[in-house]
Amino acid sequence: MGWRVIVMCIHSKGTLDERTRAELEGVEILSLKPPLDRTESSTSKSSSKKASSAAESKLTQWFDQQFPLDTWWPFFRAKRNEIEEHIHAINPDIIWSTSDPWSGGYVIGQIAVSMNKPWVADFRDPWTLCDVRFPKKGKLAQWFEKKAERWMMKHADYVTFTAHKTATKYKKQYPKLDASVIYNSFDLDHFDQQKTHSPEVSNKLRVLFLGAFRDLSNAELILNVLEKAMSINEEVAKCIEIHSYAALTGADKEKAENLGVTHQFIVKDKVPVTQVPQEINQADVLLLSTQPDRTDIIPAKLWDYLPTEKPIISLVQNSEVKKILLETDRGEQFDIQNLEAAAQQLIRYAEGRLKGNDVPSRPGKTEVISTYDAKQRAAELSTVLKKVIDHVG
Repeated sequence: MGWRVIVMCIHSKGTLDERTRAELEGVEILSLKPPLDRTESSTSKSSSKKASSAAESKLTQWFDQQFPLDTWWPFFRAKRNEIEEHIHAINPDIIWSTSDPWSGGYVIGQIAVSMNKPWVADFRDPWTLCDVRFPKKGKLAQWFEKKAERWMMKHADYVTFTAHKTATKYKKQYPKLDASVIYNSFDLDHFDQQKTHSPEVSNKLRVLFLGAFRDLSNAELILNVLEKAMSINEEVAKCIEIHSYAALTGADKEKAENLGVTHQFIVKDKVPVTQVPQEINQADVLLLSTQPDRTDIIPAKLWDYLPTEKPIISLVQNSEVKKILLETDRGEQFDIQNLEAAAQQLIRYAEGRLKGNDVPSRPGKTEVISTYDAKQRAAELSTVLKKVIDHVG
């Protein structure tokens, strides 16, 4: 689209596959190497190791809650001179930062302002307006983060969000905010091979949650659905498997044990992004869920699910997600007061699997789905960046 793109990111181990390298031809990648590669360790640990480090996880969580911004802040502060040197050498027309980690956007924003460069700040999730994460922060951390967020909202030339409900909250908090919404997206080319891989034969209903259950995306809702499914037909409900990338912890683990469904949560090894289509194809149903109080975000998993043909069951309590599912006809969303209906749907699917039948595919409205692809979103971002350059200039 006429841009020379330079990406600055936290270094991660591993090599890019041939396809990704080809797609990134002409894009310069600048990596900032941390002393401890947290991006690598968080994804490469085996499930057993993750499960055995529960105490360490609790300590880390407590530390994160007390630490201002996030624990990447010292790293970005330490790398500030290196970052500035790169930006001086590039002399960009505009800087676009993404958060979280919030410290990345905050530090890059400070550099952009000091260099008098147009700056667009992207918020993937709410920061201090998050009703789940932020209230758990310590008082000092909350004070500092509110101050940092106000600074970003004041000094950014433009702000982009990935959900309209998030944007609405921020525009109410910061009435003078110049902002718009650019959804996350998917690349249709990545899903070409999805239909060519046949799923393994099984009499289990494989429900895929393309992620790990954690504090901000806990298993509370799907556990409630399983509980209701067991009350409808316990034998059939036992055939429902929930596949994800990490073992249950904390309250989720305790509830699963009390219900006797721990064995129905299957932990898989995480796959590279290029293998996501094949991973989805091995599932029968796709689960979209998050912490029930997070009503203002669109889980990124939706965009991985949308271009496939596996039916989506959404437990996300967000009307925006429900609207997208209705418009694309890719699945159904169930209100927290009506989880019985979700349980009935899973039971129907599971009964079919026990009879040897495949779960009916749900390709949806392809012409509507295609409007959410990466080319459309990239064009929107390009337009925003050009407008900011023209306005600031």
